[in-house]
Amino acid sequence: MATAFDIDPTLADERRTSTGRLRLVDLVAELSRQIPPLVRHALSTRNLDRWPTGDRWAELEILATRGAELAARAFAEVPRRDHATVTGSQAISLLRLAANRDRLQAAAAAIRDAVAPAVLRLPHPADEVGELLRIATLDSAISRET
Repeated sequence: MATAFDIDPTLADERRTSTGRLRLVDLVAELSRQIPPLVRHALSTRNLDRWPTGDRWAELEILATRGAELAARAFAEVPRRDHATVTGSQAISLLRLAANRDRLQAAAAAIRDAVAPAVLRLPHPADEVGELLRIATLDSAISRET
């Protein structure tokens, strides 16, 4: 899995962006975390009447096989091969904005409410007002892109 982060260094920031891009990686990590205790149980002679050794090894084999399958899938699907291209970088940027769409819309609404008095009945509001209004309209652009 570490190679995936070499292929796509933008993955290092995904935890902070809430895009869900690393769900598959998280699943592989969780399955990997479960393997050592299952190995210990498979080697144990306790509770053999309730959980026979053969069943223990079978469960461990199923988990290990599933983990390997998911790791291969994650390696193929998670890293973006086009992250350094203009198109790929812009797509990542839009996905990250979309992941925070509710927060951005609330911020934009707050900016519009705060800026409104600065333009009331003024024939020539300050340039900063126009810039803030442009920022506040980005939420509609984000909604159209996603």
